[in-house]
Amino acid sequence: MWLTLDRQTHRQDTFQTFFCKDLNDPKGRPAPSDNFCKAVKGAVLPSVGTCCIRSSDFNKIQSLSKGCAANGLTLGMNQTPCSP
Repeated sequence: MWLTLDRQTHRQDTFQTFFCKDLNDPKGRPAPSDNFCKAVKGAVLPSVGTCCIRSSDFNKIQSLSKGCAANGLTLGMNQTPCSP
């Protein structure tokens, strides 16, 4: 049981790339603005509009999602881990 808990904790401490995207964009590209990431105090990545956030930081992810929605966008996530 402890091993399972440890694996889940380790996985939650990884960082993921999040971004706001326009649902009407067929390629699902990130919105070209770092302001969404800066507003939630995420780590701005070199690719414009992408943000590195710890997977377990629900409050930042939720805030980013709300910021996207307030601007007619939706939250997107890249499956590749990032480093802040």
